[in-house]
Amino acid sequence: MVSQYKWGVKMTNQDIADAWANNKSAKTSKFGSTYRFHTNGNILWSYSLMIGYTSTKGRKIVIDYTGKHSHSRTTSRHVGAAKNVADEVQSLDSAPTE
Repeated sequence: MVSQYKWGVKMTNQDIADAWANNKSAKTSKFGSTYRFHTNGNILWSYSLMIGYTSTKGRKIVIDYTGKHSHSRTTSRHVGAAKNVADEVQSLDSAPTE
């Protein structure tokens, strides 16, 4: 993979999702005080909304904030990128609250 995890390289939504899948931190540009799409390698956020997490067994789980559960068009795009690399897609109704 190219050096997309280095500081200063413009990252795409798929780059952020790929970083999450590979347990690496990454972020896009800021919107106000938060990053638009970011991960610490364990948790994946769209703005301040957690849209993905890593299970205790290391599986990448994305929460399906699309369709009737969509927060915004942008968040739906972030979820779409994460679905490409996730081990599992979890419906919003069964997502953990903590």
